[in-house]
Amino acid sequence: MLLLVANSFVTAGSGMRGAVNAFQVYQITGDARLLGLTFLIQGLPSLVIGLFGGTLADVMDRRLLLRFAVGAQIVIALGLAWLTGTDRIEVWHIFVATFVGAGLQSLASPAQQALVPATVPGAELMNAMALLSAGGQAAMLLGPILGGALLDFSGAAIAYLVDALLILPALLALALLRIRDEPTRRQVKLNLESIFEGLVFVFRTRVLLAFLLLDTVTMVIGYYPAMMPVIAKDVLAVGATGLGALLAAPAVGALLGFVGVLLLGNIRRKGAVIVAVSVAHGIVLAAFAWTPGSPRPGSSPRPSASSIP
Repeated sequence: MLLLVANSFVTAGSGMRGAVNAFQVYQITGDARLLGLTFLIQGLPSLVIGLFGGTLADVMDRRLLLRFAVGAQIVIALGLAWLTGTDRIEVWHIFVATFVGAGLQSLASPAQQALVPATVPGAELMNAMALLSAGGQAAMLLGPILGGALLDFSGAAIAYLVDALLILPALLALALLRIRDEPTRRQVKLNLESIFEGLVFVFRTRVLLAFLLLDTVTMVIGYYPAMMPVIAKDVLAVGATGLGALLAAPAVGALLGFVGVLLLGNIRRKGAVIVAVSVAHGIVLAAFAWTPGSPRPGSSPRPSASSIP
């Protein structure tokens, strides 16, 4: 339960900060290309720093690693609140905060997953994993909505302060977390050989490699959240609150998909289902791109920073 609390609050805070970051970048620059760069910076740590996460989870105290990552997230939120409140915030500050925050998440995620078997009985493991996933998706739904609402009604500085306060219960939950029966750890050394062990295994396993390539292509080519601030402001004119709702929408779909998988039970042709869903995802994105009012290259001038309220 404590791990669920920690994961839910951290995920909500991260989703909230992501919405505020995206809004601020577009507010300061009015340049959609820098929005894309923001989300690229957010994704880079999972490719680079994420390689170290699993190894660190094997050689370090996992609770200590999680506490460090969560505590640092609070510092990041407070730093952004101070920079924004004193009118010193610049785009590069947001880029650095985004990279460091995403890197901390990449380091902490394997440690969190490894702690689940150590905190619940074996018979409850599958239920615990499902509950953790559902809690994370619910938090991803609430975080951007709260961030967008606070942006409209209180401003970015207050939104960052609330973000820091939102993560505090997670730090408390991790401080109280006790291990009941932690599985025996592999004897692993923190070196390049151990770090790339997983990559070698993935490239040698055709099924895993196919899933990795499919997910990579989908995320790189069809990562639509980067354009949501432009759509919210210039197309739909719904403000920061609407932006929060748009960024939260994927979490609604994920929750519905989670329920659908539970109802369908054990699907026999799992690979075919994954391919079909990926194709459907591409079709929906193409349809969304050509809906009336969607921004086209060269269709309208970019707003200047001074024209954004």
